[in-house]
Amino acid sequence: MSALENIKSVFKFSPTPYLIIQPDPPRFTVAFANDAYVQTTHRHLDDIIGKGITKALTESSAENANQEKQAIKNSLTRVLLSRKPQKLNLQNYDTGQSWSYESYPLFDETRHITFILCNLLEVSP
Repeated sequence: MSALENIKSVFKFSPTPYLIIQPDPPRFTVAFANDAYVQTTHRHLDDIIGKGITKALTESSAENANQEKQAIKNSLTRVLLSRKPQKLNLQNYDTGQSWSYESYPLFDETRHITFILCNLLEVSP
C-alpha cells in the first residue's frame, strides 16, 4: 500500500474536514479530500483532486479573496521551510462562514516531507 493510500485510510471517514496536499510549491496540488471536507465545502471531488490549492478552495468574491489564497500558499510554504505545523486564522467566504486552516507536515521514515495535512475548522460565530 502506498503512503498516500495509508494516509487516506486514516482520514477518509473522519468527521473533521481534511485535505492531503503535495509539497510541490507554488502549486500545492491536492492529492486527497475526505468526505467531511467535500460535505463542508459543498465541492465535488473532481473540482478538488489534482488541482492546485488556490483552484481547489471554495470560491469567494470578497475583495480580499486573492490575499486569502496567497495567505494559504504562504502558510503551506512555511510548513515546508520550518517543518512545523502552521495555523492560519479566519479565511472568510461568501457563505458567511469563516475558517481556520491548520497545516501539518507528514514525514516519511527518512524525515522527508511527503505530504501536508490541512485541517479545516469552521470558526464562524
